Amino acid sequence: MHGKKIRMKRMGACVLSLALALSLAGCSREAEGDDKVILIEKEEESIVYNLAAVTRGDVVKTERIKCVYAQMQDQSVSFAINGRLVTKVYVKEGDQVTKGQILAELGNTDLVDRIENLEYNIARNEMLLAHAEVNEPNDLSAAWSKSVNMGWASQAQVEKEVENIARNYRYNRENIEDSIELDEKELANLRRELKLSAVYADMDGTVTFVKERLEGSTSTKDEEIMEIIDGTDCLFTVDGTDYADKFKEGDTLDMNVISGTGTGAYVLKPHNMNEWNEKLYFTILQQPEGVSPEVGAIGYMGIVIDAREDVLTLPLTAIHKADDKQYVYVLGEDGMRQLQWIETGLYGDSSVEIVSGLSEGDKVIQP
Repeated sequence: MHGKKIRMKRMGACVLSLALALSLAGCSREAEGDDKVILIEKEEESIVYNLAAVTRGDVVKTERIKCVYAQMQDQSVSFAINGRLVTKVYVKEGDQVTKGQILAELGNTDLVDRIENLEYNIARNEMLLAHAEVNEPNDLSAAWSKSVNMGWASQAQVEKEVENIARNYRYNRENIEDSIELDEKELANLRRELKLSAVYADMDGTVTFVKERLEGSTSTKDEEIMEIIDGTDCLFTVDGTDYADKFKEGDTLDMNVISGTGTGAYVLKPHNMNEWNEKLYFTILQQPEGVSPEVGAIGYMGIVIDAREDVLTLPLTAIHKADDKQYVYVLGEDGMRQLQWIETGLYGDSSVEIVSGLSEGDKVIQP
């Protein structure tokens, strides 16, 4: 939009009174009282206004948002047990690890001993149960065989003895089974604790962090002691979802990376929008030749967050505000500057939507 210049002229006059007293010998009285008045015209003073016309067009508001190149998979490693000595750390920062690889472990000698004792007790008690299964029928059969030699008078005595044998076996079997059940529960807990006393890699990747002086320290439950990242699966990410509705599948977006080894202009597109939750994800369509962004590289993309099409517009600089109202300056019929109240809509990057107070073609003063 081109501004039109208006030149205003102000005329003025100054009166300069100059009295010259001439005291010359031989002059008449009339000469002595001669006064002269000189009128001097003041130089013209110009005021130049830039005028902007109200036109129809689009008002666009964009936002510059930060993107970070980040790995999609990472693992924060921590122990699940408090107060145990860290006896061995198997990796250091920068090491490549594979899924299932042991990373560090806690002291567990006492656990191993207790597990072995429980396993022995359980095996022994299971053997006693097996023996009881064999011995009980034999002992009952031997008791009944006595009745043949003792005669019918001793039948009641034999039955009582048989009953006592069966009861003793039942009580003994119950005690053994209870012991096995308790030992198996404790064994399961100890095995779980033994498993938790070591930490493993959940994926292939690179160790990017190891807590200082980890080996020889005491474990704190859930404290991060290591971090592993998978640098082969990376995307550009935007924190938060405030602008999620400004994108659609298939969009191509310009972005400029300003840090790291991969600086330059990129073209991105949205990635798996149905999985957007706490972050927005974008894949690379085009990138500068011969470079690759590194994890942590920062870039910025501009996105349209609001727009109005085919509306009355003025440049931002032509709009003034007073409290919650907006106004412009126009030229009156007398060529003097006058205030004109208006109503505005969307404030774009360089122009403003005019809702009322002006018509297409009207001209306003633009600073």
